[in-house]
Amino acid sequence: MRKTLLLALTSLSLSACIQEDNPLQDVETNTLAQKIFESQNYKSFCGKMWANPVSVSADGQKYKECEDRASLIAIPLKDAGLGDISSQNVKAIKRWSEIDLIIDRLQDEARKKARDDSKNLWGDWSKKQE
Repeated sequence: MRKTLLLALTSLSLSACIQEDNPLQDVETNTLAQKIFESQNYKSFCGKMWANPVSVSADGQKYKECEDRASLIAIPLKDAGLGDISSQNVKAIKRWSEIDLIIDRLQDEARKKARDDSKNLWGDWSKKQE
């Protein structure tokens, strides 16, 4: 119990320090969500965990996966010229609930476009079964 509490407090204090110098806080939410979506490394459960880091055990498999994903997301954000971005900056973003909704919409649009492109390329198979 003490270990969990200590880890939670350390995480919060580290987040507070990073928030002050986080270059991602100045990036417009839609732009940031688009860049994260384009990285193809985002998972919704990671965004939820990063939005509420106190609620997650630091020794679980999902925690490890999200740590890795934060690093993979940081690389294209840095390459896009958004600053010297680290995985800590990614995890410290305060707008994860908004970003998650935007990414859901972008994923829906991408699926619809892929479906439409497939129909245009191969035709509508449901109508050819007659």
